[in-house]
Amino acid sequence: MGYDISYHPVPVEYLRRHLFDVVLEVYEVTEARCAIAHIDVMNRMRANEWGLAVHRWMGDRPEIAERCGFDPHLHVWGRPYFICETDPARVGRVVDEWGDCEEDDDCDALAARQLELLHPGLSTEVTLPEVEDWPSLEDVTRLAFRKILMMRDAVRALRERRAYAMPQGELADPAAVLGQHLPYLCVEHCSIFQPGWMDRGPVAPTMVMMAAGLDDRIDDYFRSPGVLFAPITEALPEVRFDGLGNRLLHNYSLGGMLMGEHLRRFREDFVEATVMRERLASAMRDRLDVDQPELVLRKWHEALFDAEARNMPLVEASEIYSGLQGKMN
Repeated sequence: MGYDISYHPVPVEYLRRHLFDVVLEVYEVTEARCAIAHIDVMNRMRANEWGLAVHRWMGDRPEIAERCGFDPHLHVWGRPYFICETDPARVGRVVDEWGDCEEDDDCDALAARQLELLHPGLSTEVTLPEVEDWPSLEDVTRLAFRKILMMRDAVRALRERRAYAMPQGELADPAAVLGQHLPYLCVEHCSIFQPGWMDRGPVAPTMVMMAAGLDDRIDDYFRSPGVLFAPITEALPEVRFDGLGNRLLHNYSLGGMLMGEHLRRFREDFVEATVMRERLASAMRDRLDVDQPELVLRKWHEALFDAEARNMPLVEASEIYSGLQGKMN
């Protein structure tokens, strides 16, 4: 079974001051939040279209792609949006620039600047194809909030002491449903507003550390993301998140979380330290059959740097994005 891996800076303030209040029925999803989600999704889709357009153009010009360092697994299916910067700090700033775009013209101007960074003159060569089926506000609202509102229905069932009807029709314990699904769905939802990095294969940090024989070091850095959901347990003591560990082990799940000083420590001790970096790269090549371990480590480095700069925890996940399915960051 394959893995679509991602690393997510989690906006804890939004999670706890807005999303949990929606789940706990404190208030409804606001029109303003739906409008923000619509802009963010539209910007991401337009950025993805630019990345795919570059990928098609470079496919006919492999010598240019090699010369300028274009790699679709970094520039299209790697970083959020479409970003061609090289400095990790600048990469994070351009993530925000994409999020701040208000019109299609803003997105196109930002894409043009990135194209010029990749290869001078490229902005006059690559064009964006016409896309007729951009999602409506109603489409995005349904996409962004449908699963979260299902969790709210489970909360209501729990409070009313009745079973929760799953989408397939079977009845389930609502506390168990919330404990199993709420964390993953919340991180998935937050990724609309604060996208993460994506990759393919068993390349999450905890996966690679286990393959490198460093399983005993994981607990020194990684925590369970269950601690993010303490306010839910405080409001609903029946809901527990004990099943969440600090390693990524399954599809459609969350893995370990780095937060606070552990973001910096892990970056310095494992990604920037030459000996440990080579040990992780060797484990990817020899035991996990990873073709580009240095690219994986580059994505780790950028994601770690970004989360640290934002003062947000970084959470491993699987199947939130999938290039094969068109679910991109």
